[in-house]
Amino acid sequence: MLVRRRRRRRRPVWIPLAAALAPLWALTAGCGDGGPELIAVTGVVTIDGAPAKEGGVTFHSVGNPNVQLAASIGPDGKYSIIYHRELGAPAGKYAVAVLVTETKQLPDGSYTGLPKTISNPKFLDPATSSLKVEVRKDAPPDAYNLAVTR
Repeated sequence: MLVRRRRRRRRPVWIPLAAALAPLWALTAGCGDGGPELIAVTGVVTIDGAPAKEGGVTFHSVGNPNVQLAASIGPDGKYSIIYHRELGAPAGKYAVAVLVTETKQLPDGSYTGLPKTISNPKFLDPATSSLKVEVRKDAPPDAYNLAVTR
């Protein structure tokens, strides 16, 4: 007696491949050159005339409340604004909020405890901060320097 073996149906190769690549496609959706032109925005934050050592800067667009750009302050007081993971900002007017902090440092160079805010609280809110900037291509080199007080 002849026994026929039932042939097993193979799953198409593209199904597991598509399932594996789906997260990558989702991450790249919307990426491209469709965004606004970015202008380099780098400056120095000073507190009472000395470079700030740590903290953050936030630019709030005057024309579009949904646009907020951020940067961290380096140990030399320098910051560079980032927009959608790219350095720079779209041209326009911005109200600026600045937070300068200080973290206690041990003799070995490590930090202990939480950062303490040392800048005046009025600079934390763009509505009460007197800091305003206009991002433009022909801005002078020091146009984005920010001075705050304690």
